[in-house]
Amino acid sequence: MKRLLLMLLITCATAGIANAQLGKLKDLAKKAGNAAKEQVQKSRQAAEKVQDTKQTVEVKESLEAISEKVEKEVQGQVQKVANGLAEDEYIVENYNYYDDKSIGLKGDNLGMYAKARKTDWEDLQKYAFDPENWHPYTKYVEYNGLYYLNRWAKAIEAKDTEKMTGELSKRVTWCINQMLKMYQADSYVGLTKDEYQQLVDDYNKAGDAFKAIIWAGQPKPENDILPKDRKTPEDFERYANNRFLIWNWCVDKAIEAKEAGKPLTQQFYLNQIIGIREVTLMWKYLKGDEKGFAEFDNRLINALKDTPQEFQDANKILTSAEALAKQAGYEEQWAKEAAEKRAKEQAEIEANTDDWPKSNMPELDAQILAIMKAKFPNKKIYRVSVMNNSWNVMMKGLVPERRVVQFWVEMDHESGRRIAEEHYVCQYYNGTYGKTQYQSQGTRYFWVRQN
Repeated sequence: MKRLLLMLLITCATAGIANAQLGKLKDLAKKAGNAAKEQVQKSRQAAEKVQDTKQTVEVKESLEAISEKVEKEVQGQVQKVANGLAEDEYIVENYNYYDDKSIGLKGDNLGMYAKARKTDWEDLQKYAFDPENWHPYTKYVEYNGLYYLNRWAKAIEAKDTEKMTGELSKRVTWCINQMLKMYQADSYVGLTKDEYQQLVDDYNKAGDAFKAIIWAGQPKPENDILPKDRKTPEDFERYANNRFLIWNWCVDKAIEAKEAGKPLTQQFYLNQIIGIREVTLMWKYLKGDEKGFAEFDNRLINALKDTPQEFQDANKILTSAEALAKQAGYEEQWAKEAAEKRAKEQAEIEANTDDWPKSNMPELDAQILAIMKAKFPNKKIYRVSVMNNSWNVMMKGLVPERRVVQFWVEMDHESGRRIAEEHYVCQYYNGTYGKTQYQSQGTRYFWVRQN
């Protein structure tokens, strides 16, 4: 799971696929259809000029068949373009209210990807994972995650950088983040535990292939140095120069993508380097006044001018002072959230703190205490207190199977407090009741008030 988290940090999203692209595809499909129809019509007119012979009739019938076939194929292609469907996709019909008209995947041996669905993206945001407000449609976050992971992996396989870095990258990252939260909270509903593991493996495999393509040819500085290891002025200069070497390479890749007519790839590289530059300033790895910094910034600013205004607005190039102020804001917010979390935890502890209760069967206390110390030799155990007033007999048909008592055991908690946990011991019946032995742990607990 740690590897997945790292992958999520590496994978950045950029702007989505423009609607204009789909419009262009529709226009092309329509033009293709019109051209085919025009050609068929010309052939028909030519045939009509031929004398009405048996051969002419056969030609006409043949042309009619060709015409019908061509028209069906063209219309099918036009419809696919209009729906935005790939060859291995289909429109889900009447599956259920939420799933109806969504896009699914078709093919043999799909495995868990048979569950994949592309539903309305804006609507899907409502079902982001929330442990306190779980929603039954949350499973569609998982289903969308499968869809976008499959599409992303196929784009990577095809080395299509426009699809790899565009909408697919953004959406698969969001879905995977949500699904990871579900997995960690053990609240997933659309996938099994084994399927989640397969999803992690598939995501990491795709991510490795993604990085191999996107960062192919990236310069690897000799004698590189970590920020924490810098001691001399030469160390600081070498670190800065190595950063500028890689950063300028990213700008070069953005310019190259622009010239190749790949705007999303261009934006990906710029988004990446703007983010890395910002973090470097926020964490004080660079001050912004190093030799070569201003030169790089000029290149970055000029490259950013060749992007849509919306992208520029979302990717501001901060000054060193602005970056430090942003980091300070983050740290203030984190401190506030940490304080609120501690206060909430303390309130919950106080609400569940009680005095140590009197044992209702004190004659069993010493025996149970010895059992618990033998069962948990690595824990500091102080005392026990039986909750029952008498043994609880468990029957098997008409014959006793065993008898059970429930008790509290006081022990040290990793927090430094003392906790009381619910446990059980029992005696099995074989004509008479046997020796007392440990049975199980319950789910209840409370914090023991220390006098």
